[in-house]
Amino acid sequence: MEATRRGTFLSFQPPAITEEEIDAVSETLRSGWLTTGPRTAELEARMRDYLEAKHVLAVSSCTAALHLSLVALGVGPGDEVITTSITWPATANVIVHCGATPVFADVRDDTLNIDPERVRELITEKTKAIVPVDLYGQPADLDELAAFGLPIVEDAAHAAESRYRGRKVGAIADLTCFSLYATKNIAAGEGGCTTSRFPDTRRTSATCCPRSRSYSSTRSRSTRRSGRVTLRSTARGSLTSTASKRLPATRATCTPTTSTSCASRSPTATRCSAR
Repeated sequence: MEATRRGTFLSFQPPAITEEEIDAVSETLRSGWLTTGPRTAELEARMRDYLEAKHVLAVSSCTAALHLSLVALGVGPGDEVITTSITWPATANVIVHCGATPVFADVRDDTLNIDPERVRELITEKTKAIVPVDLYGQPADLDELAAFGLPIVEDAAHAAESRYRGRKVGAIADLTCFSLYATKNIAAGEGGCTTSRFPDTRRTSATCCPRSRSYSSTRSRSTRRSGRVTLRSTARGSLTSTASKRLPATRATCTPTTSTSCASRSPTATRCSAR
């Protein structure tokens, strides 16, 4: 058979853009709100309703969402966080950003998701959280992981429309992080969001996120300056007794995240090189 060359470019998962999306972008540009504003608030509200989540915070990427979630939990130097050995490197990088050590658990042969039995073997007194990945949109074994009594930060970059045992991903783990990159189920070009079951972790994440300080294109540039942010999470006493054990009051200092977009969180991601 004679080989032939395509006459057009073969695009990887092109986003579905219609005149409706183009008009919405034009309307936003004319509004003067070029960053956090009414559209961001609408996104958070609609994602909260769709995901059946208690709280949603929109951020610049799924990477930023993962980083902020760990910061909100007080993860820092000397701590260990268990994650999967098959993922995009950003999943492990955010653990390092916090000063903690990523510990890689092997995966199940049938799903390629993190194996709870391997996680059990790796838990020590230094373990502060577990970061499972919903690889290719298939939810990890969340109930089995939650049984260990550690905070769960779910990397759901691929799983904005997934369900786990009848429940929507985004309403199950302590914190769940989504990607809105161009190749994802819900595409915004760039962006991400995190959901939280507890109001104090959502509030702490917002405190550390420069995006949460709203401004329009006409507001003072002084509101755009980002320095070091001191977090004082003192409201955890309002959580349920189980959550209180897993989320102790913390005081952490961090530099607002400069994490880049999780642009390459694609189904071609291979075993993390940091292993």
